[in-house]
Amino acid sequence: MDGFYDRRNCESSFGNPSGWAGYTGQDFMPQHAVRAIDYAGMHLWPDNWKRQDLDFGSGWTRNHSSDAAVLGKPLVLEEFGKARGALPAARCPRPARLTWPCPGMRTCQQTGGWHGLGPC
Repeated sequence: MDGFYDRRNCESSFGNPSGWAGYTGQDFMPQHAVRAIDYAGMHLWPDNWKRQDLDFGSGWTRNHSSDAAVLGKPLVLEEFGKARGALPAARCPRPARLTWPCPGMRTCQQTGGWHGLGPC
């Protein structure tokens, strides 16, 4: 699962990358609330979702970290990727592309906000 919120969820208007995400059949909170699921997972694909702005990526990470804390589960960023090819991101050096979400995550981890220890 990418970590989208269903269109009827109050978090969908600000938590999803765009309106289409609310129609994918996903809803982060109820789908991860199942007791048999040990952790909450999310993905972050800025180019594919047409949301390359850092504010969205930071908010996406913060929202999911807070939700995972409410669920009492650690959060795992299972997939992160930047496009290759014709998109502008492909002209960035590889390390810059792959470390885009990392500064906020490092800060969050240093303050005890990851691995189910609380929100960022």
